Amino acid sequence: MACSGCTDQNALNWDVFADWDDESCEYETDPIPNWDYLNTGSNHTLVLAEDMLVELDGTSLEAGDWIGVFYTLNGEFISGGYTVWDGGTTVIPSQGDDATTDIQDGFNNNQEFQWLVWDASANTIYSMDATYDTTMPNQQLYATNGISAILTLTAQPLISEQELQLVEGWNLFSTYMLADVMDAEELFASFVEDVVIVKNYVGLAYLPSYNFNGIGDLLAGQGYQIKLNNANNLTIVGDYLTPEENPIDLVNGWNLIAYLRTEPADVIAVFEDIQELVIVKDNIGMAYLPEYGFNGIGNMVSGQAYQIKVLLEQQLQYLANNQSYKLEMTAVENNLQHYKTPQNTGSNMSLVIEATQLESLLSFGDEVAVYSNSNRLVGAFVYQDQNIVIPVYGNDDYFKEQNGLLTNEALTLKYWSNEKGEEIPLNINWDSSTGLYEQNSIQVASIENANSAFSKIDFEITPNPATHSAALNFDLREKSQVEIQVFNILGDLVFNKGTIEFNKGENRVNLNVADYLVGTYLIKLQTNSSVYTKRLLVQ
Repeated sequence: MACSGCTDQNALNWDVFADWDDESCEYETDPIPNWDYLNTGSNHTLVLAEDMLVELDGTSLEAGDWIGVFYTLNGEFISGGYTVWDGGTTVIPSQGDDATTDIQDGFNNNQEFQWLVWDASANTIYSMDATYDTTMPNQQLYATNGISAILTLTAQPLISEQELQLVEGWNLFSTYMLADVMDAEELFASFVEDVVIVKNYVGLAYLPSYNFNGIGDLLAGQGYQIKLNNANNLTIVGDYLTPEENPIDLVNGWNLIAYLRTEPADVIAVFEDIQELVIVKDNIGMAYLPEYGFNGIGNMVSGQAYQIKVLLEQQLQYLANNQSYKLEMTAVENNLQHYKTPQNTGSNMSLVIEATQLESLLSFGDEVAVYSNSNRLVGAFVYQDQNIVIPVYGNDDYFKEQNGLLTNEALTLKYWSNEKGEEIPLNINWDSSTGLYEQNSIQVASIENANSAFSKIDFEITPNPATHSAALNFDLREKSQVEIQVFNILGDLVFNKGTIEFNKGENRVNLNVADYLVGTYLIKLQTNSSVYTKRLLVQ
């Protein structure tokens, strides 16, 4: 028995039993965008002239393509009006917000127009940059009853890959791409022999030499830390994570985040709406510290990752690439002339010295240095008549030799005087800070009179190395309360003698180390005004 129906195998309703075609075949069509908008009773007229220039990634606007204008709300593009292009002059009445409703349903006054074009034949949506006729009453900002004329619409380049330039040593990196495969082992396969370690913000690691991958897939919006034996470039091909569509969740405490924009943006402006922000740090430990009005970062840039500490869970929402952040404050540059730039060891703390502490002692251009017990330079900054925040570097556990401060090792500060041409010790009062290295800590130093002998003491340990006991010898300039503590190499407290008053002059405390495990220990001696540490080797 003959049966009618759709006989086209490419049709959605192909009937395998049909003997003849009754022209009922249905085919899949590309969905049209949902750019619906409300008529809010107020609008701004946008004129699209017949001779308007439109560039769509090498092709031109055709009849049937859509042109839409959008406003941003909570990081999303919301349609404020659109038109279907027919080749002639037309207008878009962009809708303003209806103040009688509880939600924003149109443009606010002075809100910038955002443009999208849907290429109907290619089923592709382009983000557009617009130029405006400056002879008209208005340009790129919404105004009720305003009128603007658009001269050109140019498609922003489609982003399909990102090349990350990774230096030898430690890097904080991120990507705005989402590849088909984001597994750490696969991403770094081309130069795996140079990869020492890759870590995420909670310390989970990919360690190629141990064939261990605790990271798995790199996650959108997250930053990572990597140490390389040699510089390498990493190219990631995939889909672009548009910043306005990918808000980043910030946890209470420390975060390591990606920068998703293609264009740089001022760090202060980016975090303007973030509440309870403590600090932002870049790869070398340069910081933005709102409490002290210090910006050592300047612009955030693509490919980099940033450490963020906040005291409240919230979301960070970047602006779209075709929107601009305003410049808040010029960044403080650290152009050292006397001291060499200390080695970036992959871990650091922030040492704050306020300008009021330095202004009577240092001159503009003098340089403050931080040293370890072994006299290694672990931090340095140029004084420029304002607060300074020095990145102070801790030890790199993946380096064959000690190259930074150990946990609970004391900081020694000096400064280079350009006028005198010499290095001069700085006597420090730590007040509420410890003066001891702790990764990611923020410590504040107060400067004592540079000529004061009170806080300067002679402190030595004999014998060193020690087997059964060691004598701690120290010479006080004044009577002082003294606290003596011993820490192991992990920073754990193993002995605390408590606070005892000692007289001016030579003093001696015997330390029994017979039960100590073989290894290195830090001896901390704190007087009324200063903290000293020395290393003791137990054999």
